[in-house]
Amino acid sequence: LNNEFGPYATMEDACLADLGGANSTTPSQEVMDMLPATTKTIYVDNLPIDVTKEELESLYSRCGPLASIDIYNLRPDLDPGELSESKRRELVKKNRKSGSKGATQYKTRRTPVYARIEFSTGEGYKVATMDMLQIFGMVIRRHAVRSIPARELTKVYIEGIPQGFYAIDIEEKLSKVLHPRIYASLKLGQHVNSRPRSCELTFPTFEVASFAYDQLKKVRFGEQEQPEIHWMRTPEDAEEYWKRNIIPEP
Repeated sequence: LNNEFGPYATMEDACLADLGGANSTTPSQEVMDMLPATTKTIYVDNLPIDVTKEELESLYSRCGPLASIDIYNLRPDLDPGELSESKRRELVKKNRKSGSKGATQYKTRRTPVYARIEFSTGEGYKVATMDMLQIFGMVIRRHAVRSIPARELTKVYIEGIPQGFYAIDIEEKLSKVLHPRIYASLKLGQHVNSRPRSCELTFPTFEVASFAYDQLKKVRFGEQEQPEIHWMRTPEDAEEYWKRNIIPEP
């Protein structure tokens, strides 16, 4: 990093800034204008594959007034629609985990769909990040949905990198869109000649990760289909969820 992120260059100073503590440096005005409202923002995971903004608004507005809602990883093009009751029972039976603990135990899974929710006030954020909602979550159509404070998210996932690009070339492309404020370095080791289809970048704070997230959406790999940038890693069985071959536990 260069020195334009001020107290948001380290987690310790960022947490101090959240509490209104004094810091020796401040972000440059250009960076400040792009920083997120960290202390008013949460992310929620394990959402239904057809969840809507209206549905989330009706639930989370109970915590406080909302400023915005963004939903990620929806794939309506793969969704066959609501399942019949017989098909649902069939899938429930199929998805159960067999073994010594009995057929009523289920595999722990997470859907690929998640959302970013920003509150208009800090009070709404405080209610949404109460321990109960962080640990046990809110149940939305049989989905246990956790509230994750934005401060805890410091990784960005780049998925669906087109085939044929060497790791060293990917590193160069990522660094180019982040320059001059951030330099991206992949842990290549002996894998300089590998051709990864995905990678993750770890940043010191959510503010830096959010700045990088916006810049990384500009990365281009020629005329091919471009990669997706996510705050949460897409699970390997995502397509099974999008096609409703996996359903939540009853």
